[in-house]
Amino acid sequence: MKATSNNRKARGAPRRRSLVIALAVALIAAVAPSLTASVGAADPAKPVSMRLLVIAADGNETDYPAITTFLDEVGVPYDKILAADTPLTASMLSDGTTGRYQGIVLTTGNLTYFDSGAGTWQSAFSPDEWATLRQYQKDFHVRSVTSYTFPEASYGLSYAGYRNTLGSELPATLTAAGQAVWPYVNAANPIELTGAWVYLGSILDPSVTTPLVNVTVDGTTYPVASVTRFDGYENLAVTAANNPNLLHSILLSTGWINWVSGGNFLGNRSSSIDVQIDDLFIGTDQWDPATNTAHTEYTNVPADVTAMVAYQNARRANPATPGFKVEYAFNGAGGPTNPSLVNTVRANRSQFGFINHTWTHFNLDCGDCPNPTGQITTNTTQIRSQILTNRMYGALLGLPGNSDTMVQPDISGINTPPNPMAQKAAGGVGIRFWIGDTSRAGQTNPTFNTGFATAGDSRVFVVPRRPTNLFVAATTPDQWTSVYNHFYAPGGILCGMTTCFDRPQTYQEILDHESDYLLRYLLRGDLDPWMFHVGNTRAYSGNRSVLSDLLDETFSKYSSMVNTPVRSVSFKQAGQAMQGRAAYNAAGVTATVTPCTSITVKATKAATVPVNGVAYTAANSTVEHYGGRTISQVRLAAGQTVTIPLPAC
Repeated sequence: MKATSNNRKARGAPRRRSLVIALAVALIAAVAPSLTASVGAADPAKPVSMRLLVIAADGNETDYPAITTFLDEVGVPYDKILAADTPLTASMLSDGTTGRYQGIVLTTGNLTYFDSGAGTWQSAFSPDEWATLRQYQKDFHVRSVTSYTFPEASYGLSYAGYRNTLGSELPATLTAAGQAVWPYVNAANPIELTGAWVYLGSILDPSVTTPLVNVTVDGTTYPVASVTRFDGYENLAVTAANNPNLLHSILLSTGWINWVSGGNFLGNRSSSIDVQIDDLFIGTDQWDPATNTAHTEYTNVPADVTAMVAYQNARRANPATPGFKVEYAFNGAGGPTNPSLVNTVRANRSQFGFINHTWTHFNLDCGDCPNPTGQITTNTTQIRSQILTNRMYGALLGLPGNSDTMVQPDISGINTPPNPMAQKAAGGVGIRFWIGDTSRAGQTNPTFNTGFATAGDSRVFVVPRRPTNLFVAATTPDQWTSVYNHFYAPGGILCGMTTCFDRPQTYQEILDHESDYLLRYLLRGDLDPWMFHVGNTRAYSGNRSVLSDLLDETFSKYSSMVNTPVRSVSFKQAGQAMQGRAAYNAAGVTATVTPCTSITVKATKAATVPVNGVAYTAANSTVEHYGGRTISQVRLAAGQTVTIPLPAC
């Protein structure tokens, strides 16, 4: 058994840089594969399982959670081993006929870790294990990615320095070869490397190593991602550190997954959005900067609705957001007292989606209580009446939407304590999708892009929703700036619970901070709806609202980074997609690809399986094109096996 590590391996920290460099040089002779030019495969293509193998040294590398997070988000099947604990053998990689993995992902180029028993830094693989891995790659023509690579000869590079981008940015650009690996990246703008240690390396032999992503430092260009062709396989080396939240890590992840898999993999990622705006027809509190309190009520006026229509039309004309449509969660009780607003909503009803929010904004646990009490005082009759009355009012106005969706006021019915009675009452009148709150324990996604059925009624599926720092009481830029700084400026009331700023923030700075969070959701392909309120849609200047300002800032950043559209989905579509993802996760899907011949997919339970890199046009499949990829959504019954032909090479 190999020695385990008790120390966390730093992300190329300055104090350890010279040690790591010396170690890397010492290891090159022992582990470097041959840098001869790749020759075409003379033997027939061999079948490999559509799984990846993630190899970490001891699991303390910062790139390790980045790799596993991105694979989990996309839905790629994979296994993982800690090389310091688990010896690598040839039987782990193949049975001699079929390869067990279609791609290899290493956390670092040389799997360096600290052996606490020996008191030294060393590679977690012995020379024999490196030889076993490389021989498997040659035999089955399997690619590899080294996620954080010291520039060394074994990867076609020589060390030329480093840059610490913690607190700074280092712009990187795609080469023509890089654009083929990351076709969805907007190559007109730089990729900003930030928050990471970046090694600089020079290419030793351009005939075998091709730069994909370059940086220029002091007038010299260096690759931070490159492909080296060996005899029978290729490796993609990245010399910038990664973690699950760094924008460059998220941005580039789909491309390297596609590349290491040879273009055929299971799973999918696409950017989608569901903007939900609560409390239509009733008022919400608005912030008073003079008193730092929320007390004056704001109710939408017709101009707010027409401004949202104009905003949506402008967004739909933008290739980044075709089909953009918000959804209003409405409370019909406020309608009769505001006929001009009702008439405007009805005249523009085809422009929006609508979700039941109960008749009077009725808390399913404590009724018309001003604040949730933590006690359940409601009954089934009250809850049914609130849902059904509001549903009938929506039908009277002809509001398009789904009668089986609901946003519970105060996210009630699922709080602590949970309310099985409310869940059953909602399910009994046809509610099939309602919300959770990702910031609350027990209400967030069990796994990425999945929800869960309520305990009180399995027919009611919880779609976790994301709150934002565009607070309910913010209806103008001045109000949002004031309330934001009330919480997060020096001395703010949340400073004891979270990190605050060192000075009050301006409106533009707030937009910048908050759009960064939303941007990450889009880049990750997160399905969770976003929560806002009607006060946020107040048309404070022309057609502008604080909500439209925030969304525009988010979309601007998104389109500067990628050239794929953001899909607008409804609440029900998001819920159905989460159910589909959960079914896929649980289906026991296995697949084998024989390059240039076919893909065979099997599921032990019924599921829709996303298969990348092939257009399968059978009756049980739909084909889509997104981000430079072709994805077939193949519907399989329990136990069914499907063979998908591939084009000949």
